[in-house]
Amino acid sequence: MLRVIHISHQPMPYGIGTFLINLLQCQKNRFPDLIVAIAFHAHGPLMATYQGIGLPVHCLELSSARDPRVFTRLLRIFRDYDIVNLHSYSPWAFLAAKSAGKKVVLTFHGTLGIRRGRLSLMRRIYLRNILARHCDKITFASASSLSKFENAVGRKGEHARMEVFPYGISIHGLASAKGRESIRRELGLADCFVVGTAARICPIKRIERLIDAFSVLPRENALKLVIMGAGDDAYEATLREQVHLHNLNDQVLFLGYRGDAIDVIGALDVFALPTGAPGEAFGIALLEAMSLGVPSIVFADGGGAVEIIGDSSFIVKDTSELCDVILRLKADAVLRESVARRVKKRSKLFDIEHTADHFHRIYTSLV
Repeated sequence: MLRVIHISHQPMPYGIGTFLINLLQCQKNRFPDLIVAIAFHAHGPLMATYQGIGLPVHCLELSSARDPRVFTRLLRIFRDYDIVNLHSYSPWAFLAAKSAGKKVVLTFHGTLGIRRGRLSLMRRIYLRNILARHCDKITFASASSLSKFENAVGRKGEHARMEVFPYGISIHGLASAKGRESIRRELGLADCFVVGTAARICPIKRIERLIDAFSVLPRENALKLVIMGAGDDAYEATLREQVHLHNLNDQVLFLGYRGDAIDVIGALDVFALPTGAPGEAFGIALLEAMSLGVPSIVFADGGGAVEIIGDSSFIVKDTSELCDVILRLKADAVLRESVARRVKKRSKLFDIEHTADHFHRIYTSLV
């Protein structure tokens, strides 16, 4: 039996958290030769969900990955496993894995801790000379994600240990529990054309681009923008102020975090992911929208999101093009149906089973 333990900071209900739940469930069910576990530095909202999968879940009860106690606590845990799959940059977790003599896979999720456009000197030294040099494998969800890592860290051409393949979610069976019409009535959107996004609310998501577009679109009460997610309160405050300044209060809805996010996404007429440079490493919410057959729009500087959407839907350069696409889709039901079929078909390329197969091949090659 091959024993693998995943390491992440907290069990959160978006991004890495969504991906990991899907991956762990698939690995547990798909590979009888694999024993899978996960360890978190701290508790989070989805802890019970992970525990419900039925595999070992460890929590270090530490608020920071920089706490040196991470090393000793993980060192004890790692003794029972063959491979450590990192989903964070904790130096202590990496050193504990190497001290325990384990193979290390780093799964890159796009965040490098860049401030003001650059890495701090100490982080660059760690990433370039320790983590990138001594990981047994580093995986990336997209070519743009690999490029971002290489440009920031300064290690290029080491592709023998770096591998790109799509991450994913469980596409089969993904559906709205409440149904489109029910959720639209609940939100007061029954007779509206609804554009929406779902994301962690933070500046890198560039949600202001959607509000800019609505500021120049026709002022129709039946045209609505839905913003779903939580995160940076200060950034959300600037978005709300932007809505107020453009007199869009009747057209823009802030829903906050929703446990029924899939229902809300499935009720949209158009999904838009406004993230720009340096772009998304992947884009879980975009993939969810596509798998539900929701016509989707991304920006050309959206990184991995552009690679996900391919030629199945719309890639725009700026908010002017975004407005044009929204109006085209609003006016043409046949076009909406055609795009819906294309995005749903393309989403199947990103099923978590394909991702799990890639990881399994990597794990077995390392031992």
